[in-house]
Formats: sequence, structure tokens, C-alpha cells
Amino acid sequence: FLGSSRSYKIESERLVSYEAFLTEQGEPTSAADYVINPGNPKENAWEPPFLKPLASAGQPDKSGELAREQMDQKYEKLRLPKSQIKVKYEESSTDRLPLSMPSRKLHTQAIDLLIAENPETPKVELPKTSIKAAQVLERLFKDIAPDLNQLKEAVSRKNDIYPFAWEEGFQLLLPHLSKLRTFSQIAQMHSIAQSALTNQEASFESATLAFKLAEIGDTDILISRLVQMAQLTIALDTLVAAQNYHVWNGAQWAEMQNMLNSFDLIQLMPNSLRAERALGKSSLEPMLSQSWSDAMQTISNLDGSGATQMEGFMKSALDLFGSNFSRALLAKHWRLCQEAYSFMIADLEQAAEASKSQPWKDIQVSWADKNLKQYGLFASMLLPALDKAQSKAVLHQAKLELAKTAIDLERYFLKHQQYPETLDSLVPEFTNSTPQDPLTGTSYLYKRLTQDSFEIYSAGLNGKDEGGRNVKKHRKGEVPPPDDLLWVISKESENIPSYTMN
Repeated sequence: FLGSSRSYKIESERLVSYEAFLTEQGEPTSAADYVINPGNPKENAWEPPFLKPLASAGQPDKSGELAREQMDQKYEKLRLPKSQIKVKYEESSTDRLPLSMPSRKLHTQAIDLLIAENPETPKVELPKTSIKAAQVLERLFKDIAPDLNQLKEAVSRKNDIYPFAWEEGFQLLLPHLSKLRTFSQIAQMHSIAQSALTNQEASFESATLAFKLAEIGDTDILISRLVQMAQLTIALDTLVAAQNYHVWNGAQWAEMQNMLNSFDLIQLMPNSLRAERALGKSSLEPMLSQSWSDAMQTISNLDGSGATQMEGFMKSALDLFGSNFSRALLAKHWRLCQEAYSFMIADLEQAAEASKSQPWKDIQVSWADKNLKQYGLFASMLLPALDKAQSKAVLHQAKLELAKTAIDLERYFLKHQQYPETLDSLVPEFTNSTPQDPLTGTSYLYKRLTQDSFEIYSAGLNGKDEGGRNVKKHRKGEVPPPDDLLWVISKESENIPSYTMN
């Protein structure tokens, strides 16, 4: 008993000392560091009746449980209809497809709607052009217009303070994320359809909504950032559609570019690990006062093993003789895990700073070669899942940077009624210097196809010029496939190629 008590005292003091050191460095280490006063409810996006249920759904109490049960019904209209039909388009080259193909998404969605309404709809009655597909979806958008307007009103508010129950730690509920992603898809599809129908204001408003939805309700928690990246990819389709039809004016494109400038995913990644660390403390700190058996049950819940809790004499004996030893062990392992978080955060901050002057292909961070087990039980459970997060942030920020250059090209087109021969022509009227691919630090690969069409691509995470090719699937252990990011604007991209349906 003396040995176990002393072990627990020593390890508890070490843990407290290390956390005090982090606090002195200005590091957030607990849930309390993330709680924000919501301020004036009239200014908060999560107070209007339309989004209030989503805010309530994040609470662990009975009201939250009720809100989660009613959530799907509340937002049923803002969900795109899906059928059991899978549309496969015929491609001359499957590895050189543009990053965004909004016309096909519009066409596929129109088919989904028609088949969902009548599974016996013959293929000859399905839309054959983007405009026809947009017309099919008009009745859907008319039906959801009231909900869409309420959503726009809510996200336009100046404050965005979601009532996260931070004290729940890793059990924190984030039910709003999946709904926000669904809302992004609705805004995306509405904007694409309105571009096809050349409805300028409606197209621009919904595209703006799609990007605002990528900002609202987000937090530094890693899963929130990953959902945000997915939302931004969804929103980029609206830009390609608007370019294909030249439906927006120069001021609207400039406004959209300013909106893209507000995102800097690479700089956000260190704070994502800080938030994960704070969640970890909320989850693991109570274990330091638990009995041996309760602590082991908590660990099994964390790693998903779901071990059955002990009962009877064995449980009593282990609790009596082992609890202080288990508390000492867990205090030590959580301190070691926090030390691992610290060096990972330092790596990400160094990469974020390097991104301002170095090619991004050279700043990608991975800890796959690190022996995380040396940092204890919790590190080996929690940290491997963080390995690819920074590369995803780099990739999605590269997509945004490519989109910004595409916007400059569109602004040039609106003024000169043709795209430039080279990117140098954008200087100095539309940009201060020739746009560069941040992944390589060299100029983008750009080609004017005709006066009103072009292609431009980034070399991707591997930094190699692979002719605009991108192959998503490959077997583990194989050489990484081409991963260029290709952006194409042309009349042909509006057309619907031959397709089959299963």
C-alpha cells in the first residue's frame, strides 16, 4: 500500500508539473480553455429557430437526446434525394478528369430525383443536357426555398458560437457536422443549377452560402476540420459551373476570391492537435481517481475493444490492491502522451511557418516512422489517427489556391472576352505576380485551349508534373499514383457524355 500510494503521488506531481509548464507557455490544456461566452443571442447563428435544434442536439442531456431524435425530420427537405441507380459516364481517359465536374453532378442528381419519384422512368425521358437537368431540379428547389432562406439568414449572423459540451471529452457530440455537410450539398447543387439557367444572383448567393457553411459551426477539433475540408471541395464545384457559363460579374468574382482568402487550413493544424489534447484531458483525467476495474473499462471503451467489466471477488481484490498502481500508471501515460502532442504540435507549427516560403510538397508532416509506443498507452491509441491530417490540409489548401488563380483568369476573360495566352498576362491588373503552384514553388501548368476555354493544373502532393493525370485508387505498397489537380473550363465540360445506369 505504501508503494502504490507513493507511486501515485510521484506520477500525479509529475503530471501536474508538466501541465503547469504548458500553461505557462500559453498552451490550452483543458476544456475550460475553449468555452466561449455566446454573447448577444440576436447575433449568434445558432439562436434562430431554424438552427437552434442543431445546437441543442450537441448537448448530452435529455433535451439534446430529443433534438437528435427529431433532427432528421426537421431538416428532411434540405437533403438531396437519392435513388438506387448508379450512373457511370463513359470516358476516353479515366485518369485525366478535372477536379470538379459540376455538370455531371447536376445530371446525376436530376436522374436520382426522377428515379426516386418513379423507378420505372424510361431512359429516353431522362435529361440529356445540363439545362434540362437544372429544369428538372427546379421543382425540388422551389419546395425547399423557405428552408434555404432560413438557413441563409442564420449563417449571415456575425457570431458563430456553437454550444460545444467540451467537458464531455472524446464523448463530445458533434451532430451538426453531418447536417452542415448535407446543407453544403444542397447549396452546391442549387448554385450549379442556377448557373446552368444563367440566374446570376441566385447562383452567386447559393455559392456564397456553400462557402459560409464551410466556416460555420467549425472548431479546432480534428474531425470538424476534416468535415470543413470536405465542404470546401463541395463548394468549389459552384465556381467551375459559374465559369463554364460566365454567369457572374467581375465584382462577384472579386468577392468570392476574398472569401477564399479567409481560409488557411495549413495554419490551423497545430490548433487541431491542441484541441485534441484538451479533449483527451477531459476524457482521461477522471480516470485518475477511478478504481482499477473502472479505469480498465474506460480504456476498453476508448480503444473500442468493449471488454466486459469484472464482477465479484476478482474485481474487489484488484480494486483494493491495484487502484493506486493503475492511477499512477495512467497519470504517467497521460503525461507521456501530452509530451508526444507537444512535439507533434511543434512539427506542425514549423511546417506552417515553412509553408510561407517553401514548396508545400516539402512541408508535409508524418509521424509514421515515430515509435509512438514509447510515449505510452494513450499515445499508441490516439496519435496514429492524426498522421495524415496535415497532408489533407495541404491538399485542400492547394485546391483553394488553384481556384483563386482560376478566378483571376475569369476576371481577365470578362474584361477581354478571351482567356490569356499565358499566366503572365494576369500581372499586374489581376495579381501582383505570375501565379505559382504552392506545392512546387513554380508556375502552374496552364494552357489556353480556345479563346473561351483553358486548363490549368497543380502538380499535386508528390510535386511531379504528370500531365494533369490523377489516379485515386492504388494498392498498398505500390508506387504512389499520379495526383495532379486539374481545373478545366470549356464548352465540352457542359455536355453530358454517354452513360450507363445500374
